[in-house]
Amino acid sequence: MIINRPKKGKYVTFEGINGVGKTFYLSKFKEKFKIKDFFIIDDKLTGVSLRIFEAMLNKDPFFRGGFPMGEALCWFAIDLIEFEKKAINSLSKNQIVIQDRGMDTTALYAAISLNKQNTKISVIEFYKKIIKIREDIGVIPDLTVLFIDDFDLCIKRVEERDNRKYSKEEIDFLKKAYEGFKEIANINPKRIKIINKRNKNDDEVLEEIKKLI
Repeated sequence: MIINRPKKGKYVTFEGINGVGKTFYLSKFKEKFKIKDFFIIDDKLTGVSLRIFEAMLNKDPFFRGGFPMGEALCWFAIDLIEFEKKAINSLSKNQIVIQDRGMDTTALYAAISLNKQNTKISVIEFYKKIIKIREDIGVIPDLTVLFIDDFDLCIKRVEERDNRKYSKEEIDFLKKAYEGFKEIANINPKRIKIINKRNKNDDEVLEEIKKLI
């Protein structure tokens, strides 16, 4: 590994498709469990991270610019810079560091785009190749909480949030991500734990998060 992280603490990421409720539950978790042992990485970018992000901005909801591998490396760069700036100190204090979205979204979304360019290699195989790069760099979550919910309900939420209808292509992309997340959970059962939100109220979901963490 190129980047060494403290052996103390615990690094946790929340994953899932757009509209599944990651950000919502991270905010609710912070409100309900005001525990000093938790540190939540905020999404306020500065310096190099902000400049990379601004260069990546476009009208696509998944920030696709046509260069999936290069774009994945840019997202990894932002992720790692923010981790070094914000998380290492908290881990050194033996805190639990929680992040909304992480390397799995980056790798999976890039893998879907790469598979569209080269269908001879599956989405999951592309995902594994991209994650291997991240593993060689370092900073792998100790735990990833994957949120699953009814797909159509997720689409309804994200369309209401963004105040627009998603195109068929965008919905198809999210459907591939929806299935892809379940597949990567199957190949990483020790790290990735699924919370199925169907038929659960918010308090039940929050308690399940707390138990996992």
